[in-house]
Amino acid sequence: MKKAVFVVFLLAAASFAANPFRPARSGRFAPQADFDDFQVGFWDSPRFDPLGETAPLPAALRIDEYEGDGTGYYLVQFGGPVYTLQVQQLARAGGEFLGFHSRHLAFVRMDRAVAGEVAALPFVRWVGVYQPGYKFWSQTLAEAGFGRVAVALFYTEDIEAAKAELEAMGLAVVRSGVSEAMKVIEVDCSREQLAAIARLGWVSSIEEWHPGEPENDKCQWVVQDWTVNQRNVWNKGIFGMDEILGFTDTGLDVDHWAFHDPIVAITDTGEFPTHRKVVVYKHYPPAGGVGDQNGHGTHVGGTMAGNDSVNGGSSAYDGHSKQARIVHLSPIPQPPGDDFTVPLNMITNDLRNPELRPHTIGNSWWTGTKGQYSNAAATFDRFSWKNKDIQTIKSCGNQGHSAQYQVTEPGNAKSIIAAASVQNGTNATALSDFSSSGPAPDGRVKPDIAAPGEDIMSVEAGTQNSYVSMGGTSMASPATNGCVGLCRSYLRKGYYPSGTATPADTWGYVSSAILRAMILVSADPNVESYVVPSDHIGWGRIDLDSVLFFASDTRRLLAYDDTTGLETGDYSEFAFDVFDSTMSLRVAVVWTDTAAASGANPALINNLNCQLTAPNADFYKGDLYDSGRSRLNPSGAFDNKNPLEMFRVNQPDSGRWLLRVAAQNVVTARQPYAVVITGPVQAAGLHDVGVRSIIAPPDSVDSGTVVTPRALVKNYGTYDETLSVRMYIGPGYADTVEVTLAAGMTDTVAFETSSADSVGTFSISCVTVLATDELAGNDTLSDTVVVWPGGGIQEQGKLPTVFALDRARPTPFRDRTAIRFSIPRTTQTNLTIYSVSGALVKTVCNSSLLPAHYSLVWDGRDERGATVSRGVYYCRMAAGEFRAINKLVKLD
Repeated sequence: MKKAVFVVFLLAAASFAANPFRPARSGRFAPQADFDDFQVGFWDSPRFDPLGETAPLPAALRIDEYEGDGTGYYLVQFGGPVYTLQVQQLARAGGEFLGFHSRHLAFVRMDRAVAGEVAALPFVRWVGVYQPGYKFWSQTLAEAGFGRVAVALFYTEDIEAAKAELEAMGLAVVRSGVSEAMKVIEVDCSREQLAAIARLGWVSSIEEWHPGEPENDKCQWVVQDWTVNQRNVWNKGIFGMDEILGFTDTGLDVDHWAFHDPIVAITDTGEFPTHRKVVVYKHYPPAGGVGDQNGHGTHVGGTMAGNDSVNGGSSAYDGHSKQARIVHLSPIPQPPGDDFTVPLNMITNDLRNPELRPHTIGNSWWTGTKGQYSNAAATFDRFSWKNKDIQTIKSCGNQGHSAQYQVTEPGNAKSIIAAASVQNGTNATALSDFSSSGPAPDGRVKPDIAAPGEDIMSVEAGTQNSYVSMGGTSMASPATNGCVGLCRSYLRKGYYPSGTATPADTWGYVSSAILRAMILVSADPNVESYVVPSDHIGWGRIDLDSVLFFASDTRRLLAYDDTTGLETGDYSEFAFDVFDSTMSLRVAVVWTDTAAASGANPALINNLNCQLTAPNADFYKGDLYDSGRSRLNPSGAFDNKNPLEMFRVNQPDSGRWLLRVAAQNVVTARQPYAVVITGPVQAAGLHDVGVRSIIAPPDSVDSGTVVTPRALVKNYGTYDETLSVRMYIGPGYADTVEVTLAAGMTDTVAFETSSADSVGTFSISCVTVLATDELAGNDTLSDTVVVWPGGGIQEQGKLPTVFALDRARPTPFRDRTAIRFSIPRTTQTNLTIYSVSGALVKTVCNSSLLPAHYSLVWDGRDERGATVSRGVYYCRMAAGEFRAINKLVKLD
């Protein structure tokens, strides 16, 4: 027996070296669409199925078709979950694919003839004109009858030509803007002129413009522990040290002791890497200078991260992340068309010193159209998608809770944390009268969380060391921001998983999804008589001590940040053990979704479905709640509105639990996600190894060929394993190699060379042997090799120089066909079979492969092991940047 030790270094896994919690298994499934997935909506209009229903639009806001050859912007609805190959086929159909409006609905610019060809694609359900009535909220300018609107263009359009056309209509162009995300023109117009603007083909949306406005010591213990005067997170040494938190507001009084640095003075805007508190102070044009005449921003900054002790102060009103440093942008930005791409980039990606980039951005102000998924929400979501390590926070608004859909913009963004306000101190079980109620326009849970926002003592601008009380959801937002900073500091200081600061356990990269999951799963639902999930308090009031595990705690924490993610049809399954049925179990699966179009209803595009299964086979589906806890064995569909799936089981059975995260619909390449579990839990160990594929010998060789048999094996478990791998070829060849694989790792095993001396068909079998293996189904993989007469000795030493996918042989085929391909360098390689409709049939290979010529056999079966019907199929190869597709023909 030979022994081989495979050592694999993966940079992405470095920060999780000590994490006991990871997927126990992964695989593929065939997602099916629900009826509700095909319901489309625009702004506040009723949702409808475009295949059989028509939106009730007035004649002025409807067109039958585009003029001339029909060139214009069309909506294309997919017939089910979207696969990458389908998007590629659509883009090649002759039109200009512009992206997704909402879940199954895409924008394509094309003429009438191409639209007909697109409609005939097997995966396309419906094609229709993008109607003028889809482009704006029904109540736009209804209150005043006249005002400023932001006219957004489809991005490929010429903004100067668009401005000229608006001016020719007699409209006054106020200003315009172009960013990496939007082109927008602001004009003054009457409500009666909206229809004429909407009928312009290049217009993607119209939105009423509003200027941004502010949303005007006890709080510390309320959000940290909910025990009077007990600041447990601070007591454990977590103060936000080394964190940089950002916010935009009216300004910041840098001379107040809470922010002042006696060595580094700030007299103008700039970057200050050595300043003890304010590392970046930027002004959004046209303002300049430093200071805060309003006082709102100074109070907000103090609540978030103020600390006067360096200057000799002894105030009890320090900020929540009092040792964090601050990045500030003032005044409240008012970009053209509420496109916040530029101001958000100003204090993150455009800094001269990238080390000063903040990982949160708080916003205690509102703008735009409340209760709608507007330009502001969409651009915040675009920013979040491109910057998945920055968490945005927003006050939910001070509109009160006498009516629904009152959350102010950009609070309806999918990836922002919209904070409601509760009272302070021992009264924090009462909701503030002014706090805005949700939900989001598409029914998503908004606000997300609650924090104290009344009677908040914080820094008073224009004084050296005085403090003043303010109230409003403006104050709940910085409290939440500071709490996010504490969660990030917990991970960055290595408190997870041991509960004590351990440098070796430091997380190098922390996604916003994992932070959002920690905040949401911490929530205490005990606020008045509200039942979570709630349109008033979201998931409840922040209680960090219920999620941050410390060494002496009974309640534990499991966390996993999958920064690679899943594509449509992928799933990952997590196993964990519950050891106490008297303590509640809480689970959060959270992801940062890509942006939808302004007015999209629903706004969720990438959808993950999650199911939690108890030891006795009872199950729960994410976000389906009754009376404030997860519904037992629900018969309904999975939630398809929220970019998160929450579970709460108050008396969980002891034993092994399973959490399945399944990618129902992912229109992007992949969807990263995060899992956080808190309760009487511990990671479940799993011993499982198996054979992924037989690489060599190929399906056929010439007689006399010398082959080095090779196979891909994987450690699917959570323990490092030493196992035996056995290869059998026909009656005369057997070899065994001993392998050591780290948990989760895949590698290639090479065996003793074999000479194909006899002509005929021979069986091949590769087997993994591990005494403690808990899942035997993947231990053995079998195939055959045909040895043909003649041909001589194959050159085994000559490696390929380019990526290549050869024609499968044989094709047409009945039982099996060999797919040959070449890998010139070690590369993550994905080989998949798709039907002509674009549905995934089989994943043949999804592994990191060494340089070699490969031949893998597809036996004509799908992921479930069923033989596929006769017809045309496509083999798709993706290796690094290389892409190739070959056609296969299956016979009966």
